[in-house]
Amino acid sequence: MEIGKRTLLLLLAFCLLCTAAVQAREVVWEEQEEEEEQEDTGWWQIVSMPPRDTDGHWSETLFSWARRMLIIDGYREDGTYRPDRLVTEAEFLKMLYRSMGLPAGAASYNDYRDWTDSLYSMALTYNYPVKGAKEKQLRSQPLTRQTAAELLIGVQGLHYTGEAAQIYLITKGLANREIADPSEFGGEEYFSRAEALSWIRQHLLRGAWKLHVRPTEPSDPVTLPVLSKTPVPVLPDFSLRSASAEDFDLWSGDTSVASIGAAKASLDAVLGAEPDFMLDWFDYLSFDAKLDSKGHLQFWLANEYNSANSEQRVHTYKGIAVGVSTLSDVIEAYGTAGIIKDHQALYYYLKNNDGSYTPFVPDFRVMNLEKIYTIAFGFDPETQLVTIAMAGWLPYLNGRPE
Repeated sequence: MEIGKRTLLLLLAFCLLCTAAVQAREVVWEEQEEEEEQEDTGWWQIVSMPPRDTDGHWSETLFSWARRMLIIDGYREDGTYRPDRLVTEAEFLKMLYRSMGLPAGAASYNDYRDWTDSLYSMALTYNYPVKGAKEKQLRSQPLTRQTAAELLIGVQGLHYTGEAAQIYLITKGLANREIADPSEFGGEEYFSRAEALSWIRQHLLRGAWKLHVRPTEPSDPVTLPVLSKTPVPVLPDFSLRSASAEDFDLWSGDTSVASIGAAKASLDAVLGAEPDFMLDWFDYLSFDAKLDSKGHLQFWLANEYNSANSEQRVHTYKGIAVGVSTLSDVIEAYGTAGIIKDHQALYYYLKNNDGSYTPFVPDFRVMNLEKIYTIAFGFDPETQLVTIAMAGWLPYLNGRPE
């Protein structure tokens, strides 16, 4: 049974790593020195460029993330994204479902069925308060903030309406505005596609990763949080934190036990044991090591199995430990930029010529993988506890020839 769980955790970790590798193909970073451009060295990945009517818009990074995560499609007639266009109820539903990993439909050139039908079928199944379920013409009409608020709360398995819904979102920092009173909520206002993406991302940053059935009966208003005179801060959509070489090491107390590039012999000496070998990983009990053909560490991984079967407590340089730290701890330490969807976080760093590291957000263009390092986490969707932590050099995951 332990082997089965162990295998599953490694497979889950592999999926997370594959996500990192795929995203890396969509990163842009210009070379920092003209000398490097002349040499044209390194291992590059090139991707095609979709229509970019979001370039220069305040939501450009939001749309880049949403495209990479397949949360949003361009309009089929011209491929544009129209960030300032008012979002419709059907569009908002599709964005919301896809942000939670559900394959919500989209219009295609060869499909004459109404792409919105599946969205509303699911909404009815989950008892979500949507107007277009009974009146089909309302699906393509702009959505009010009040209707969106009640829908977002319903997804969390709660049933608040009117002012109660506004109070819930305000007190949780999920109103997509820093406000302290329902009078500032603007329930009858419409909002744009860009604002819709930001609002949905705010919920992901707070751990709303799963659809729940909305209760038939209204939730007890007595259980509502109490309003504060001070607004609850809204998390920035994409904040970054600085990193150093130590951030890619695995630590036990004040001691680095795994450093990227370290030889297997030095790992054995530090840890005082010969590791087991399983599924192409070396098991040091407190963590798993991925080595290249020369026996040098390229990635380390710590998961729940390691935590349960080793007396050695390990953590990242910033103190994140499996089974102890939470989503909010990771955001505090590393920023919000790495939170993607499906209870995963992937942080990317460019190694500069002077040995320093610059955090960045992936985009759809060109990158030199030789310079990219990543730190990644997986979370329990219910408790938001960290279940997997890993760090390493990205090219090794992306099939770089050795």
